[in-house]
Amino acid sequence: MKLKVISHSNKDNDSMQTNNFSFIVETSRTSVLVDAFNDSFSVLAENNLLTSNQRIILTHNNHSENGIDLSKLDKHIDSASTPMVCYLPEIDLKDAYDFSDNIECIEINPSKTLKLEDLTITFHKNLSLNPSYAVRFCSGDLSLVYTPDTAYHDSLAGWAYEADILLANCGHFRRGEYHDKMNELEVADLINGSQPTLSLLLPDNSVSEPVAMLETVKKNAWGMIELVEPDAIYDLNNLDETTSNFTTLSL
Repeated sequence: MKLKVISHSNKDNDSMQTNNFSFIVETSRTSVLVDAFNDSFSVLAENNLLTSNQRIILTHNNHSENGIDLSKLDKHIDSASTPMVCYLPEIDLKDAYDFSDNIECIEINPSKTLKLEDLTITFHKNLSLNPSYAVRFCSGDLSLVYTPDTAYHDSLAGWAYEADILLANCGHFRRGEYHDKMNELEVADLINGSQPTLSLLLPDNSVSEPVAMLETVKKNAWGMIELVEPDAIYDLNNLDETTSNFTTLSL
């Protein structure tokens, strides 16, 4: 199983954090695109990542900073006999009307397991102002957990326990200042509770110095911890105890 990181420069964002990210989780038999943004669809389409047989999981697309207009996604999908399947939170289904035959919208159900060929996917509801889900991908003995914006809660650490990779959003603010985000110490608590092989940190818009954020987490958490590398491929079959194994993804 591989994790591909796709960075998108956000020209409309004047804050320190200049990239939004999408992810592809890939096995030998299938792939899933995780999270996308209105201004990223053209880049994804140019690189053949928005084909009709692609599945997309939108973990929290109702949040204001990365709201999704599915009609814009539709414009980048070539018509085909099989629609693209898009899994998304329930609050967003009211906007997922039948504007075309290119997208089939399915509500995320945290009580059910999603099976796509050799990839098993489960969801955990986050503590968030709007419906948002963490996602766990499993293939054979390998597992990857992605936690978008959420407040810290003990059940998340238990659910994410012993993942090969934990991919977590991390901010820089006072503990409890936000109702749906984690700061460095809260992410450290999540890492200590879940004990992944490798933790990859996604800096929030509040982070002006990602390296300093990383060092704070490292001082308070267990194991191998790194900043996520933009446009990299992480091979979960080949993670060692000193560094993540990744290559550059050319888009």
